[in-house]
Amino acid sequence: MTLRLESRPSATEPAGQPPGGAIGFAARWCAGTGRMPGRPATMAFGTTDTAHVLIGERRRLSLRRYAGEDSTAAALWERLARFFDVPGFVAGYLGFDAVWPDDLARVGAASPALHLFEPEAVLRIDAGPRGPALCTVLQDGPVLAGLMPGDVPAGEVLPLRPLDRDAHTYRRAVNRVLDTIRKGQAQRLTVARRVDLPGDIDLLASFAVPPAEDAAGLGRSYYLRTDGLELAGHSPELLGAGDERQFACYKLSGTGPRATAAGEDAALRAALLADPKILEEHALSIAATRAALAALGAVEARTMKVLERRGLRHLLTPLAVECRPGTRLADILRALLPAGAQPRDAGLRLLADLEPASRGAWYGLIGLRRPDGGFEFSQVLRTLFRDDAGVHTCVGAAVTGGSTAEGECEETRLKLDDVTAVRPRQPARGSGRSPRPARP
Repeated sequence: MTLRLESRPSATEPAGQPPGGAIGFAARWCAGTGRMPGRPATMAFGTTDTAHVLIGERRRLSLRRYAGEDSTAAALWERLARFFDVPGFVAGYLGFDAVWPDDLARVGAASPALHLFEPEAVLRIDAGPRGPALCTVLQDGPVLAGLMPGDVPAGEVLPLRPLDRDAHTYRRAVNRVLDTIRKGQAQRLTVARRVDLPGDIDLLASFAVPPAEDAAGLGRSYYLRTDGLELAGHSPELLGAGDERQFACYKLSGTGPRATAAGEDAALRAALLADPKILEEHALSIAATRAALAALGAVEARTMKVLERRGLRHLLTPLAVECRPGTRLADILRALLPAGAQPRDAGLRLLADLEPASRGAWYGLIGLRRPDGGFEFSQVLRTLFRDDAGVHTCVGAAVTGGSTAEGECEETRLKLDDVTAVRPRQPARGSGRSPRPARP
């Protein structure tokens, strides 16, 4: 069943495309489910051209590490494999807690290590550059009865760099990693930091405003609202797209700034491609990713490219994987889930000391599996989180032998600038009414 969104009374949308295209429409359906009795779990995932909205939980798998039974890595991955063995839509995230070995006890996270669900109903929204957007009901269910799209109020994009108030702690962590590298005990370690944000940030409005630039078509926007957790993000890194026979991994590593002036921007791009530190970081990351994926089958690395974003750019190497017969999606996700550490075990032990608090879903995987077996999973980056501890985001950088504490700290600031956070507009001073809504 296909609905023309601008004409059907039960799914009305204004003519033309809203900001964000299919993402903007998906946000309105998410707003609609948020007003339903019981607020069914809802997830949206996609691009400005096509997005899926998955509503309700027919069944789910939600696990915590270090919180009782079935918390071992082996139990987690086996239960994940069994969950995916049932055909149909599955959506959700697999957090960084799944990376840790069993002997590294961690402080429990505010959110589960993984949360995946089979939805009760699924909508697909297609919003091309011309004509009305279409909403196709891919999977019908009682949860759709009476569902109407809601409004996503306009707001103001909040610059996050001014909220960076703990850079000195991050610099100390980078220096500790550099000492370890100089002693020959490590090669690369991605170190993260958490930035607490104002509690009035509207995550759904933030999801509705995807980044303006994505010439490569690899960015994915997502929104998830479930028990005790809401998250919204615009990840540039599509880590897995394909099926259990073959898939592509678009691995990013290495970051540099952009400039508004064309000449200056071209010079910054050339400098990134000639920077020994950046090239070493990228080579180490690709080597680690290839080694992990080689357990699944044949891996071919394609030509390195530059991925341009709004205010920064990344080095990108696509990897094509031909899987051996019998490979399951759980095997693929386990290989794709990055540790960001070389060597892995020693790096994670140092990371456990540097980051005693869990990262939760950040740096993990988020996406969906379709009934035909096709899947898309992005790395959880440039993402906002709301849980029992409040609203926050995380940013990180890979430390190598060529790093400096200030250089890596500035990289995290660039990434902080790339996080879209929208807060409600404040009434104009001296006025008894709110200003006219405008696009973020």
